[in-house]
Amino acid sequence: WSLTERQGYLRLKTDRIDTLFTQSRNMLTQRTFGPKCRGSIRLDVSNLKDGDIAGLALLAGQYGYIGVKAENGQKSIIMVDNQPTENELIGKQQLIATLPTDSDVVYLRATCNFENRVDTATFEYSTNGTIWNPIGRTLQMVYRLDHFMGQRFAVFFYSTLQAGGYADFDWFKVE
Repeated sequence: WSLTERQGYLRLKTDRIDTLFTQSRNMLTQRTFGPKCRGSIRLDVSNLKDGDIAGLALLAGQYGYIGVKAENGQKSIIMVDNQPTENELIGKQQLIATLPTDSDVVYLRATCNFENRVDTATFEYSTNGTIWNPIGRTLQMVYRLDHFMGQRFAVFFYSTLQAGGYADFDWFKVE
């Protein structure tokens, strides 16, 4: 990581390959809070290599995230989660939604609702920071101690095919 290679940005880099989001070492987290909260990021993905994924997550044993993935020279905005099916405590990581994008700068956000033990989250993206579009499905958050207590926002970057790419995070806002 670097705070100086690009002035005013957090640069997350990779030097290894990971197959799952939870294996990523390039992650910074912030605890969520209730009754409602929202985390948003502005992300420059112009230097992602094929197989790189960068974005914003809600991290716990049962997680979900919105991000940008580079694959075959194309970038896509994706939503991923690991919500379990019946008889599972924790599900397997699965791609829920994908949308091709030509934008090298994207805005991503996750909105949490903890009112009356609803414990849900939704994900949205924007290419201009003004018009927001929902993507994926509602994440049913579960309050367990299987990972750590509660949910955490997480900004992250990892590589699934080749190390050496990077993502630049302009800002991370919590409201």
